[in-house]
Amino acid sequence: MELAMVRRAIRPLLKPGAKIVEFACGTGFYTQEILSWTTLTITAMDISPVMLGIASKSLSTSDSDRVRFVLGDGTISTSYAPDKSIAFFDCAFGGWFLNYTEKRSGLVAMFATIAHNLSHDGVFVGVVPHPAEDLVARKKAYSRPPLDRMWPRLEYIKEIDGGSGWRSRIHLNEDVSFLAAHMKKSVYEAAAREGGFRGKLQWISEGIQELGFKDKWIEQFNLTGEEYNIREANPVMGDDGPRLRYDGLRGMALTNIEF
Repeated sequence: MELAMVRRAIRPLLKPGAKIVEFACGTGFYTQEILSWTTLTITAMDISPVMLGIASKSLSTSDSDRVRFVLGDGTISTSYAPDKSIAFFDCAFGGWFLNYTEKRSGLVAMFATIAHNLSHDGVFVGVVPHPAEDLVARKKAYSRPPLDRMWPRLEYIKEIDGGSGWRSRIHLNEDVSFLAAHMKKSVYEAAAREGGFRGKLQWISEGIQELGFKDKWIEQFNLTGEEYNIREANPVMGDDGPRLRYDGLRGMALTNIEF
């Protein structure tokens, strides 16, 4: 479902001649997906040389010439353009990038790096933990049935100093999990503005029914109608509320999980 949401958000931005940068490409999962949606080339960065090596080796021969891998730290305002120019890219993507800091200042720095690389009318699409203000309520909801027996399973570990969010562990299945900082919705929005974004901000809805996942979810986790309603009221991905708009330069579409 996350992949379907990313595809829905990014494909309209992949116009002829568009220049794309991916932050925290990791093992190249989304790099390969984006390549399959367009004939454009991509600059993909990550802080880990090991991850970049895996991503590079995972590409087919035909795709390898369309990706430029770059080692970098997303909290340091650096140009990832081939010529090191500012505002080079038309589209930026960060799948599970903004969750790698537990400091509000770090989040602002990440947004500043993205803004530094985007053209004045460029767009950033990000995947972050679900946009919510009351994370204590989410902690309670995901610690009891039926959410405590579903995948992905969310575990809220400790509130981050300053009350800006929670340290969480996201369990994809019984064997695979990763840590993520889940910031409050207002913190994402304020950090984006401080980091240089002045365009519209759009939280993308989860779309569990729209994207055709309702029946699959009910079948996979053997949910009753009441249990599904609880699941729908506590989205893993996206926002179930109104979409937000900011006027000005640069646009941003945040989705998750969370978009």
